[in-house]
Amino acid sequence: MRLHVILILLASFFLPAASACAEEDVFQYKTVTTKEGLTFRVPEDMPIEIRGGIQTPIPFDEYMYGKFKKLEVRVVEMEKRLERAEKALLEVTQRRSATKVLSAQ
Repeated sequence: MRLHVILILLASFFLPAASACAEEDVFQYKTVTTKEGLTFRVPEDMPIEIRGGIQTPIPFDEYMYGKFKKLEVRVVEMEKRLERAEKALLEVTQRRSATKVLSAQ
């Protein structure tokens, strides 16, 4: 059950990027010009740092790692909420079953 939920969540995460929308409609970009005169077109939330004495965006793998860590936290939170909802549904179902059994007697 959990695996199905995780797969559905991951699929819904990637579907908008696969749509026919223009890239600019899906992702917000900014153009950054460093003091060295280098120009980068990067996602709005991508940090710009000084590395090796040069102001540059963080490496893409670090950026994506941060994105997936945030996604992992959201998935864990959703799993907890889903577990609470499943427990509540089970309790309601058991109460209904008990009520039907009592009313049948």
